[in-house]
Amino acid sequence: MLVLIDNAEFSEIEALYHDYPYDGVTTNPSILMKAHKNPIELLKKIRAFLPKECQLHAQLVSETTDQMIEEAHFMLHEISDELFVKVPVTTEGLRAISILKKEGINITATAVYTAMQAFMAAK
Repeated sequence: MLVLIDNAEFSEIEALYHDYPYDGVTTNPSILMKAHKNPIELLKKIRAFLPKECQLHAQLVSETTDQMIEEAHFMLHEISDELFVKVPVTTEGLRAISILKKEGINITATAVYTAMQAFMAAK
């Protein structure tokens, strides 16, 4: 089991890592917006701080498959090629998940509200 910090406040992440053995950090657009920082710069800072073996998960904001794929490639290039790209489990997102997975990109399915969404994401 992984234990991830669901936060983007760098000082809080730093303090939590000082005291506890977390496996990484996960964020979403709302969390990043609350930090009032450039999201890409903040995610780079978090990735640089995290131990190599720890994961960083960041969510896409695009809505179409093509835009999601483009955004995922941008995030991987700008932040880290080891980033876990959080893709919403929508029809467009499932298409993006399939394509990105074939490229060997780390994917985290997100915005899963039903058992069928979870099933389709796992498939």
